[in-house]
Amino acid sequence: MLNQSVTTFENVGIIQRKWLFLFILTLMSTAGLVGSDVYLPMLPEIGTVLHQDSHAMQLTLGIYLFGLSIGQLIFGPLIDRFGRKNLLIIGMIVYLVASLSCAFSVSYSQMVISRFIQALGACSGLVIGRAIVGDMFDAKEAGKIFSTIFPFVGMSPAISPVIGGFIGYYFGWQATFIFIGLFSLAVALLASYYLPETLAVKNRKPLHLINVISAYPKLLFDKNFIAYVSAPCIAYIAYFAYIAQSPFIFHAHGFGERAIGSFYITLSLTYVAGNLIGRWLLNSFSLDRILRLGYIIFNFGGFLLFIAGLFHLPLFMMIVAISILTFGNGFLIPLGTAGVISSFSKSTGYASGLLGFLQLGSAALSTALVGILSRNSILHLGAYIFSTTLLGMILFTFFKKNKVQKS
Repeated sequence: MLNQSVTTFENVGIIQRKWLFLFILTLMSTAGLVGSDVYLPMLPEIGTVLHQDSHAMQLTLGIYLFGLSIGQLIFGPLIDRFGRKNLLIIGMIVYLVASLSCAFSVSYSQMVISRFIQALGACSGLVIGRAIVGDMFDAKEAGKIFSTIFPFVGMSPAISPVIGGFIGYYFGWQATFIFIGLFSLAVALLASYYLPETLAVKNRKPLHLINVISAYPKLLFDKNFIAYVSAPCIAYIAYFAYIAQSPFIFHAHGFGERAIGSFYITLSLTYVAGNLIGRWLLNSFSLDRILRLGYIIFNFGGFLLFIAGLFHLPLFMMIVAISILTFGNGFLIPLGTAGVISSFSKSTGYASGLLGFLQLGSAALSTALVGILSRNSILHLGAYIFSTTLLGMILFTFFKKNKVQKS
């Protein structure tokens, strides 16, 4: 696959190390989500230590996602001006230092501030990883690359809480943040030695404030951008609502840290399955057609969760419903991302930054709202998520139809 891409690979000699390149790209894309998910099983315990209730602890996830989103708006113009590699290394070092500050937090305010700074560093991997793919591939190839990387990225939200549950159980909640710091250090070292710089000096753009201010609105009001960006954004709104609320629902039903961590394994499996099947379907169908199929599956999962809450079905039905929803996410997230990045190849950094801001900003807002709206109720959580899935289908259908009519 990689040896058929643009000549950038040949220029940096990466063909001989293509799987190492994909491995680094996967770690970059995973770094931010590891920071959001590893500590989840320990949220109740951290809240007890810092004398905070469940809603306050949910906000530590929300502030992290908010920082992850804001940071990508900042990194977008910077990586189009200064290139990819060096800024990634700087970002990972910031991520490392802030993770250690989280580990040794003695107050809630220190935890919140450290989480925000941690996110600013972590976002570098997300935005730069997407930009590198945009430097090298067209829409279909980008879709295949993202569908190759994202199964591993998709395992992060499921595996990270399992790892965090065991680390926290045996070594304490502080060790979960030390693990995150070591992860970021590994990314920085690998990038330093093996990651190529994919943005040639001649293709870098001047960093003028007026260009930065004007570039983002142009993207934000582009109907093609809205159609594609709605897919990963809506997927994250629904998924992170569940991620923020479910530990407290499980805890209220009497489950401990290790058990709670294990409940996220099926989400990983179904998300990976969605990635792989979506990638396979790209050989025969258009990207837009596969995205529509993903929305149908996504909506069914949201509907089933609402039914589970409405009729007080057993708790495992909540897990089944979300597993179906994440199967649909396996289509929406990589293919929606590919649609955005490939449609704006002349401003990849800006497109990647705005995509990340909207995707994770909406997730951050969702984590803040869901605790207020759901109140640890499966029915309220189901109603919230099902409404979200319907909104996603409406947005994509409207803006793609609108574009076709005007083209």
